[in-house]
This record gives sequence, structure tokens and C-alpha cells, in this order.
Amino acid sequence: MSSLAIGLILSSFVANEPAAVALHKAVAPFAGNWQAVEIEINGRKLPEDQLKDIQFLIAGNTMTTATNAGIRITFKVFPDTTPMAMDLDLAIGPNSERREHFEGITTVEGDTLKLCWNNGQGVKQRPGEFTGADGTNNFLLVFKRVKR
Repeated sequence: MSSLAIGLILSSFVANEPAAVALHKAVAPFAGNWQAVEIEINGRKLPEDQLKDIQFLIAGNTMTTATNAGIRITFKVFPDTTPMAMDLDLAIGPNSERREHFEGITTVEGDTLKLCWNNGQGVKQRPGEFTGADGTNNFLLVFKRVKR
């Protein structure tokens, strides 16, 4: 292999390193245990007594339910977008029988995590703002970090 080919291969790793570091920095604030404090779906808020059972553990780019309800979510964030775009892939069931893909937005501000995506009824598009108001067809989820 020529030194030019080796140089091109090595430079591609070096060129991609800043993007990988930026992506790691973007995902790092998501890590931890999260408790739902607000969920609104197209104008309907979930009652507080139902929120206490909705918890997620986020490690790397994977979210799992604290109750082991058979829901596993992998996600990808796009840190250069405003608001930050997030693609979620849900696998539901013990053998991931049901799969769904959602394109949403997210933010982590201190110990508050917000997720928002279109619920797939009607036109499916990435939301431009964090709202689950009536007529938006959006899910809005707000979580607080669980301190251990």
C-alpha cells in the first residue's frame, strides 16, 4: 500500500475524530435515570398519578424503561441543529416484535430533559418547538433527573 493511501486513511480517522467527540459531548448530558414529570399528547396531559411509573435509564445512545416493560429505544442526536434534532427507534416487546421510528427534538437543561415528536397520526414531521398542545399531533415529554 502506498504512503499516499495510508495517509488518506489516517487523515479520514483524524478528520472524523472531532465529529465523534462532539457527538459524545452531545449525548453525555442525557446519561442517567429520568422520571417523567409531564407528558402531553395533542393537548391531553397524562394525570400525575400515572407519571410516577414512567422512568427511563439512559446510557450511551440507549434508553430503557425502569420497569422493564419491554421497551428499548436507541437514539441519535444532531447537535448542530436548533432545537437539537433527535431520531428515536423504538423496539417494543420481549423480542422487539414491533418497531417504530420517530423524528423529534430534544434538550437537556440542567436536570430537565425534554423530548418532543410527532405522534404519527396525520402528517409526520419533526416538530419545530417543544409543545404537545391540541392540534399539533405532538408528544411532549418532560423528565427530571433522579438523584441517587
